[in-house]
Amino acid sequence: MRLLENIGRVIFVFTFSLGISAEGLSRSGSRRSGQHFAKGLMQHIACVGSGPASFVFALAVKRIAKSSAVTIFRQGVNYDPDPGFALSDNQRRNIRSRLESALETLKPLHRWQRTDVIHRGAMTTVDGELGGALEGAPLMSTLEQAAIEQNCNVRHINSAKFDLELASFDFVVLEEADVPLDRAHFEYDIVHRRAHGICFAVTQLAADRVLEVVERGSSLFFGHGFAVSDGQASFYVEANAETWLREGLLDAKPEVIIAYMSDAFSRSLHGGTICSSGRLSQIHTAIPRRWRSGSRFLLGGTAKAAHRSFLYRTELSLDDAFELAAAITDGSEQFPVAGVNP
Repeated sequence: MRLLENIGRVIFVFTFSLGISAEGLSRSGSRRSGQHFAKGLMQHIACVGSGPASFVFALAVKRIAKSSAVTIFRQGVNYDPDPGFALSDNQRRNIRSRLESALETLKPLHRWQRTDVIHRGAMTTVDGELGGALEGAPLMSTLEQAAIEQNCNVRHINSAKFDLELASFDFVVLEEADVPLDRAHFEYDIVHRRAHGICFAVTQLAADRVLEVVERGSSLFFGHGFAVSDGQASFYVEANAETWLREGLLDAKPEVIIAYMSDAFSRSLHGGTICSSGRLSQIHTAIPRRWRSGSRFLLGGTAKAAHRSFLYRTELSLDDAFELAAAITDGSEQFPVAGVNP
């Protein structure tokens, strides 16, 4: 059981870092008197992001305070393939129970029964239920449709007037946002790392989850993947910049990288095909010293500097979504007005 409990942490071996900000979305700490979210009064809330936490937050707010007006601003083009999201059984049950009938159609998890850990040719297999995943597109479609049915407004970001428009909202929640909003106010520390990473969508893996270290001469690549459904899986590869450069991949075309990785990680892919890839990019971590600036809040990956390949990044974001929705809509809570730092 100890091995099963710790398998989720194996990913630390295959990543260069995992950071989580010192401040979480707790309800403790000093507060100044200011804007109250009074139950029964109309409040205008904006959510910025394209991940599931934005929609879960919006639905949680509407369930607690039906009179609130929530607008979800979706991000533009996502250049990374995103077959699905890793979730635990407890989190899926949590979503359904706390949002009640809004998500009656939420599909069951694609369960993971086996994990293969491959380290320089030697393989260790772990059997037993180890969580699971939901397909990205159906999950996001279900969440978006539920939000619309709850009278949430779903829009795409208009970058030309975006900052001006956000200023008109009582509260703004930023989740997984690429738009660098108020970075000075949140006091970000940007940590640039020597590692570069790339995400792939693949058709098959050797097991429900795979973690592999590939050594080619003096080059080391770290890979991690998980199945989302039959015929769909996510696979992430990273290495330091010198390795990508040495192998002629740092500025290579996508088809060249796909061909190289298909051969290098043939054991993990187990005959599967890489059907699409994201962009090879430097891994950096934006670590906020605070998760709130006036009436603006950070949620999920923007609040916690979780590594891209951290398996339960989405799980953390959904936990935050429920807690932040409860905190904002609780009449006993006080938040400072926009522009005033806590």
